[in-house]
Amino acid sequence: MRNITLKLDDKIISRVKHIAVDEDTSVSAWVSSLIESALKDRDAYEAARKGALEDLDNPVHLGGSPLNREDLHSR
Repeated sequence: MRNITLKLDDKIISRVKHIAVDEDTSVSAWVSSLIESALKDRDAYEAARKGALEDLDNPVHLGGSPLNREDLHSR
């Protein structure tokens, strides 16, 4: 593992320290878990996006025929 340095406002650091204590973990572990969670969410989003775009490239034919302008606007 590698270390990084973050610059945060003193008020934020104080709140983060309290949260870490409440969750019985270190600030480093708490921040690490937030980053890992964000990356998992992003990976899931990208996978869903890729699947949706593939679905758009390969539409499912449901039968029928395309409507023309008159059919769309008839009442």
